[in-house]
Amino acid sequence: MHSLTITEFIVNGKVTSPKELRKIVTAMGDADIIAVKGGYIFNVSFQDTTMIIGIMPYLIHGQRTRHYDIKMPEDRYMMIGFINSNGTLDLLFKVSRAEYKAGLSDETKQHYADRCIAFAAIMHEYGLPEDCVINQVTVAIMAEIGLTLTAPTLQALATCQN
Repeated sequence: MHSLTITEFIVNGKVTSPKELRKIVTAMGDADIIAVKGGYIFNVSFQDTTMIIGIMPYLIHGQRTRHYDIKMPEDRYMMIGFINSNGTLDLLFKVSRAEYKAGLSDETKQHYADRCIAFAAIMHEYGLPEDCVINQVTVAIMAEIGLTLTAPTLQALATCQN
């Protein structure tokens, strides 16, 4: 399992109770809500025992939103993601081109692996469907950092050994 212990959540700049987080995450996985909003984009980072996530509908008043529209502090190991209108999850790292070309260090890979597993476990625990499909690009990126998924699902990532 992941080596991060998360005890506090900040969603869109506000400290959020586990009960409120469950409502938010459940809505992120609701097929009817996803269809109306076109999906969700999000940025996620971790600081000590806190998960910080900024979430926006993919479409607002018919206009596409962008990850840079989400206001939250930058983090060395920030991840960005998308739940598309079919409910498929994309999860990517916000890595500089130079760092990616040079190759991620083992330490960096470990930081990302811990964060990916923690994020998936929290999303799974708080209401995103366990059979939520992870797209093939994300599966390939997980393999690149040493995480082999038994299936391309949220549950497989949440329970992945690293």
